[in-house]
Amino acid sequence: MNLARRGGLFFLLILPVAAQEPARPDLAARFSRLVEDGPEPKRDLAVRALRALGPPGHEALLRLLKARPDLAGTLPAPDAPPLAAAIVRVPATPADVAKARAAITALTGGNAEGQAAEKTLRELGTVAEPLLWEALDAREAGVSSQAAGLLRKLYAPPENAAPGYPSDDLKAELERRRDFDVSDRTLAQILKDEPISWILMRPRDEPLTLRMRGVSLRDFLRLAAPNLAAVPVGNLLVLIAPDRIATGEPPDVVWAPTDIAPRIEAALDALAKGVDRPIEGLAGVSVYHALRKAGLAERAAQMRKRLEQRFFFVDAAAKDEGTPIDFDPAGFTAMEAVSAFEKAAGRRLEGLDRSRLDGLPPAFRFRKVPAERARRALEFRLTRVP
Repeated sequence: MNLARRGGLFFLLILPVAAQEPARPDLAARFSRLVEDGPEPKRDLAVRALRALGPPGHEALLRLLKARPDLAGTLPAPDAPPLAAAIVRVPATPADVAKARAAITALTGGNAEGQAAEKTLRELGTVAEPLLWEALDAREAGVSSQAAGLLRKLYAPPENAAPGYPSDDLKAELERRRDFDVSDRTLAQILKDEPISWILMRPRDEPLTLRMRGVSLRDFLRLAAPNLAAVPVGNLLVLIAPDRIATGEPPDVVWAPTDIAPRIEAALDALAKGVDRPIEGLAGVSVYHALRKAGLAERAAQMRKRLEQRFFFVDAAAKDEGTPIDFDPAGFTAMEAVSAFEKAAGRRLEGLDRSRLDGLPPAFRFRKVPAERARRALEFRLTRVP
């Protein structure tokens, strides 16, 4: 189980099977030339850039090493396997390019100004990539090394971590050390003893026996529920299958399965020319993120609406998510719990087949959870988790 970290990327796709399209042969050729003839640190960065192209870049690197076996000793991890994901390069607007140029110029400023410039360049992602390569030749002190560091981060594969935005109180509880002595108890029963808000996004909750000393709740959940991601959303802990969770905010750099990344790029190029058909043949969280990074908010919203049939999206805390509510379904039937929750939240749950609300309610407890956040979590549990 992966506990969420802010900024972590957990990319998930549901896409039709399609033939792989060629991936940016111009970039593969350019980076290959730099690997062969370029000086440091360009050679090291070019190897990373080739791998970030997926199989085409990996194959280009293998061809180069076959022709120049003497290079193997000078390159980082020459025997590394190909990555399963590739970078998606989104179209750059003139405004974003100007923003990137200004940020690179500001890298020579003082600490605060330089840190702000680095943050801007990280957030611009692939828009800043060509300008960072230019900055490697800068004469200003420190600019070249800063540009190299930013490029290394840009080409670093995404970490396999679910998204999350924990409140300070929830973070403290997740990290607090204590002993666990569990015998034939379900996860829901265990969580009822914790002073946190939580919801279990699975229908079956088998008893478990586990003893651990001096560990955090984070560590305990990693062993007790290895098939679940524990995702903090403000002060609510969501326990859910990793392939059902996605981040609402796009990462600085969008990655997608290597056979899909070129198709996303081609679809974005087609959209810029007014052609809709290629993007309509794609679906997935990486597609949604790419649309967001490209500034296509309306298209991205349409994509997210489709994806919400399967994925629970984690967003940074909104300014207005309603009045915090306390609700514990203990002692209620499922129908009674839904009715009581709707009254407390002041809003009806949507898309719910009420004829199936028999027996006990799902496992959750809300303590001072904003009403809209609680409603969205419970609605997903009741309508999207079989």
